[in-house]
Amino acid sequence: MKSILIVDDSENILLALETLFKEENFNTIFASNGKEALKELEENGPDIILMDIEMPVLNGMDTLINLRKMGYTVPVILMTAGDFVTRREKALELGAQECIRKPFDCFELIRIIKRLTPG
Repeated sequence: MKSILIVDDSENILLALETLFKEENFNTIFASNGKEALKELEENGPDIILMDIEMPVLNGMDTLINLRKMGYTVPVILMTAGDFVTRREKALELGAQECIRKPFDCFELIRIIKRLTPG
């Protein structure tokens, strides 16, 4: 079973995404900030990471920079409710595979996740 690390400081988002990904047969792992995400990445080695950009402690962009510096190549999808065009461009430059706008379309998100985690 494929695993997805979902990183967001909103409990409602985490619960909604847990339901969505369980229906798609993904094992879900959660973190509420970037610091927790790096710990979960090391302990659980997820197949993909879905992460919000705006979070306390360590934001999504800085977390992405850190995990790439640490040598992790796991696909990362960043989410943002902010300035989408600028943030998407920066996210892709930093090594994210995709950046999506919040609120997102669940069907589109599943399509992207499946594309990035074949098999």
